Amino acid sequence: MVETSKKYENEIDLFEIIKLLWREKLKIILIIYLAFLVGIYLNSRESESFKISVPLQSAKSSNFINLISLNDILSENDRSLLINSENFFKLFERELNDLDSVVDILRTNEFVQRRISDLDEKSVNQALTRYARSFKLSKTPKAEMVLGDQIQRKFSFVWPNTDEGVKITEEVIIQSLENVKLAVINNVTQLAQSIDFKIERRLNELDVELSLIKKNELDKIKKRIVYLTEQAEIAKTLGIETNSLNASALSQSESNS
Repeated sequence: MVETSKKYENEIDLFEIIKLLWREKLKIILIIYLAFLVGIYLNSRESESFKISVPLQSAKSSNFINLISLNDILSENDRSLLINSENFFKLFERELNDLDSVVDILRTNEFVQRRISDLDEKSVNQALTRYARSFKLSKTPKAEMVLGDQIQRKFSFVWPNTDEGVKITEEVIIQSLENVKLAVINNVTQLAQSIDFKIERRLNELDVELSLIKKNELDKIKKRIVYLTEQAEIAKTLGIETNSLNASALSQSESNS
């Protein structure tokens, strides 16, 4: 009797739950619908992208005046790439267009790391390459150019978050400039080492030449001493008190030696 009563109560409870769900069906449907809309909104916000554009321009030529002497040395040593405003900016452009270089910079960026932290190595590389391709370097339209004698470009980047995108773009620009500076310093350092090597080699050659000259002079002096000694012995044997040597004979002897 007790078991039958419990079974009956369970059936009643289940029935009551179904009735409650049926009465609140509109609320449940509304909640599900709202959750669905929120999901769509958040997804659209996540996929929305913003374009960050930064104007770039080469430095004034006057900023490189103090490098005239260095450029003269570069020219004397067959270095075609002089350090001036135009060449430095071209190196900067090349660095910004170097996909591998930009990927290396993005790999250590904190905002990018957050987005790739849960990815495997292959997916990480694909994501970094995709992000790097989002950077575009383009010529500044003539209508937007403000300085006619300087190179002007527009550097843009597409990213889902504006603040993050600005900071990422700043980091790529600053690190690219740093890479160019290090490349120029390395180039000049290699040139300095090359010049030092040439100077050292030339000094060694001069040392060898000087040693040969000294040896030849010493040989001449020894021969002269031998000749004079022989003449002195001859004069002594002949009883000549004042030894007057034949200058022409001495000269001829020295030339033959």
